Amino acid sequence: MILPAALVVCRVALLAAGLASSGSDPVAQGARYLVDPEQSRVSIHLGTDGLLGRFGHRHLIGAPVASGRVSFDPATPEQNRVQLSFKAVQLQVLDSELAEDQRAEVQRVMQSRQVLHSIRHPLIRFDSRQMEIHEGDFVLRGHLTLRGTTRPLAVRGQLEPRPGGMRVKGRARFKQTLFGIRPVSTFAGAIRVKDELEVRFRLVLIPEVDESSGPRGAPGDPALPPGEILQ
Repeated sequence: MILPAALVVCRVALLAAGLASSGSDPVAQGARYLVDPEQSRVSIHLGTDGLLGRFGHRHLIGAPVASGRVSFDPATPEQNRVQLSFKAVQLQVLDSELAEDQRAEVQRVMQSRQVLHSIRHPLIRFDSRQMEIHEGDFVLRGHLTLRGTTRPLAVRGQLEPRPGGMRVKGRARFKQTLFGIRPVSTFAGAIRVKDELEVRFRLVLIPEVDESSGPRGAPGDPALPPGEILQ
């Protein structure tokens, strides 16, 4: 039950690439961006399976971005990089169909040794050094580290220039069992969480500036409500 793409997921460097190739944006050449956590959203979607799977609840997990950085320079592609990190303990169950006590129990199980084991593995990371861009669409090929295990992960999405930065949206899928997580089940396995989950993300990237200048937000891009479900 996890992310991570959340990671997650993831992505803006490509837009930088498209802009750089057209020469329409000077910041795209050798650009460095930071993910704005206040305006970015990552969510994890898990369905149910098994004989009685249709009676189970789909789970929605919110995954706040702890930090994110994108570096892009067409002159030195070997140095291009996308990095995202999440704090496992901050992943939050958002299921609106569950009562408060049920939601708290799902949260407990998610953070437990059975799933995230967040005490032992506090960080979830995505790191990519391979970017492919075509007319605003992109593919990132990198590695996701979850619960102490690292596996390859492909992230797909779209790039959109914004005033003072850019917006990136997309999704990724992976199986929990690849990271040593056994999907949670009930009623002797008659209802169980599907092995494969989907991570959806909407990230706002802002140019990285000197610490003395302070952080900058992308103007005209209002913060997303905390409980928004990414479609």
